Amino acid sequence: TIDSETARQVQNALTEKGLFNVSVEATTTEVTLRGTVPKGKLAEAVRIGHETGKRKINNQLTEQ
Repeated sequence: TIDSETARQVQNALTEKGLFNVSVEATTTEVTLRGTVPKGKLAEAVRIGHETGKRKINNQLTEQ
């Protein structure tokens, strides 16, 4: 089931940290992160997704 509210919350949290090139999809069981983050910011993006979404992270991010 799609959880657009959680996706919005995670997207907002990432944007607040300056991570703009990440798209977020959320279901009731996991949050998928796609896109690019600056070098060294991958762990931070995953942590923000996990703490905000409170569920498993499907990490499809790449560093640039």
